[in-house]
Amino acid sequence: MEMKINSEIIVNKRKDKAWSQQHLADVCDVSLRTIQRAENDGNASYETQKALCSAFEIDVKDIAFREKRDDGKNRPTKKPLFILSFIFILFGSALVTTVSIASTGVTVQAESVVVSRDQNTVTYSGDVTVFIPEEEPFEMSLLKSDNVTDGPNQFNLRIVNNKMVLLVADPKITKVDKKIKITTSKLQTTRL
Repeated sequence: MEMKINSEIIVNKRKDKAWSQQHLADVCDVSLRTIQRAENDGNASYETQKALCSAFEIDVKDIAFREKRDDGKNRPTKKPLFILSFIFILFGSALVTTVSIASTGVTVQAESVVVSRDQNTVTYSGDVTVFIPEEEPFEMSLLKSDNVTDGPNQFNLRIVNNKMVLLVADPKITKVDKKIKITTSKLQTTRL
């Protein structure tokens, strides 16, 4: 899955260490093309981000791409950590960031993303926004909300596609430009 990163930070950190792109690729155990894509386009998978941050001894949040909000403050823009994985999971391909999203049209933005050890479950929290194209086949069902707790019962909407289950807490659903827009504070995706 690919996410947007601040490529200027990567370039500056690499130059500060007087490393070539090839040397950074070797340190991160990725291809030269992966480093070039991260520096030129600002696209990097979560694994690549972790490798870059490890090489530079910084946190992943330090390289997150930030966009200006209407109030002039910066906020991190996070797209699915495993966009490719999510797309594969949800639609037989990986729904990660821009690249994978382009193939299915589904996007997820969140302030915080946590991936399970087995990488089958991804939990998004904070200001979470999901866009699903109208033509994308899926089923929605309401879950019992009797005892909403901090466990599997905290979700009250279930969205299922052929290979993915999305659980949504307190969703707000609207239609925007031929897409279903879901805003929530918490979203969990699991492979079937």
